[in-house]
Amino acid sequence: AAAPSPPPRPPVQPTPTARLAAFVGRYRSPELDHSYDLKVVDGELVLDSLWSAEAVVLRYVGNDAFTAPLWYAGRLNFEHNDGRHFQELRVDGGRARNVRFYRIVEPH
Repeated sequence: AAAPSPPPRPPVQPTPTARLAAFVGRYRSPELDHSYDLKVVDGELVLDSLWSAEAVVLRYVGNDAFTAPLWYAGRLNFEHNDGRHFQELRVDGGRARNVRFYRIVEPH
């Protein structure tokens, strides 16, 4: 008797590397009066903030979310993609949950 065929594999999730440009930008929290700058460096998304001495590499965890080794921004959840860029960022860190940052467009 022939061996049963293996179950179908789940679809491959697209790697975020091809999509990183959608996360790039400056996000500002009116509540904290503070901004985070997100950019791609060497194929990785990094967060730059006045609260950190150097830019920090973010780790993709799926569902448009990243983690960071920062007490004030341990998890970053992106929302409201307009087709090119995400417009909102919710940050969890320490005791704070769902602190909202909104993408701002810099004048040229």
